[in-house]
Amino acid sequence: MELFVVTVNCAATCNSVPVLNCPSAFSSNCSNGGIPGPSVSGQATAVAGSTTCGTPIVTYNDQVVNNSGCNQVVNRIWKATDPNNSSLSTTCVQVISLQDNSNPVIMNCPSNLTVTGTGTNCTAVAVWNTPFATDNCGTPNLTA
Repeated sequence: MELFVVTVNCAATCNSVPVLNCPSAFSSNCSNGGIPGPSVSGQATAVAGSTTCGTPIVTYNDQVVNNSGCNQVVNRIWKATDPNNSSLSTTCVQVISLQDNSNPVIMNCPSNLTVTGTGTNCTAVAVWNTPFATDNCGTPNLTA
């Protein structure tokens, strides 16, 4: 009778979702620059769910949930996915609030003018440069 040895090597399998840490809610004065990126608003971090799992891939998707003029609320949905098994993923939501906290600025406003009318109808002509307004969240309407 012959004896022989059989060696079985079992590869460990990852069965755990990654552990995802969401950045805190972020609030800022709005700007024409759009929704701030993670370098400004905060970056999510993730670690493997177990020692048998690979380093997770972290992505995000922005969903605007309120957009009234310059004031916006954005849900940034972060997702961490195991690199070897896309069904092992988890998400968290970071709320980003952008608010218009700065008043518009009126530029080129004329100084007080005094004109003296002449003639029987007492007419006079006043001349000034046209004022305009600027704002950090778009172009405001300027009315007299």
